[in-house]
Amino acid sequence: MNKIELKKKVLIILCLLLLLSPVLAEDAVLTEGAAAPQQTETVVDSPAQEQEETKGLQYNPPAQQNKITYKEPVSKRKIAMKFVYAMLGVAISSILLFILLTIYNKIRSKVVQPPSSDYTNTLATPNNLKDAVNIYLEKTK
Repeated sequence: MNKIELKKKVLIILCLLLLLSPVLAEDAVLTEGAAAPQQTETVVDSPAQEQEETKGLQYNPPAQQNKITYKEPVSKRKIAMKFVYAMLGVAISSILLFILLTIYNKIRSKVVQPPSSDYTNTLATPNNLKDAVNIYLEKTK
């Protein structure tokens, strides 16, 4: 694997991490908050086992037995706004990446200059053995 392929792979990984950072941050917030209570089911084989299991439990009746709560449906406007925010995040990160890579390329072109040699850009064949050896030695330095 040459250096260019390695740089491309590292750049791709960094871009993916940059794009996934809002999702990772949201997951971290969800895990820090109060965890949802876990529901467990018990299998009772006989009425005797059921009586043994309920002896230690106390029954606390709810304040209002007939109250039924429904979850409000999410409005289309809220969904659309979340989508718009996500697309704005994508657009901003794309513009930011473009600007940063442009600056990187300008700085890199000033610092790193390609090697210049008389024989690297020529397609002419050498005329004698001495020229051939010289070209070979220049290219393999």
